[in-house]
Amino acid sequence: MTCKTPLCTNPIENRDKGLCASCGKATRDAEKKALKEKKKYVIPKVTAKRREENKAYTPLRKKYLEDHPECQVKLLGICTGKALEIHHVSTSHKDFLNIKTWKSSCPACHRHLETVLSAEVRRNSGLLI
Repeated sequence: MTCKTPLCTNPIENRDKGLCASCGKATRDAEKKALKEKKKYVIPKVTAKRREENKAYTPLRKKYLEDHPECQVKLLGICTGKALEIHHVSTSHKDFLNIKTWKSSCPACHRHLETVLSAEVRRNSGLLI
């Protein structure tokens, strides 16, 4: 028996589909390509609401750091003095743009706060609510 593909005279390899080896491979490749071309849903890294908040946050952050150029956290033995980052005292998303819950921080203090100090220590020192 020969391949059912028009103009192909090769012997059948797969009896179920009636195709020769080369036509069977071409068919499989076309099916794979069609599956890849289907648009996959990509989960956005940031929600639309957070994107809008980030647009408002950038100028607020810049102004806050201009008004508070020195580190407000001032951890002994760590602090470099110059504030370049914002430490958010509140973990609530509702307070993300509330400057009353911000403290200007040098990178060293901010890194230490976020990675070394426990939540209990931060709460007791007024650096977490």
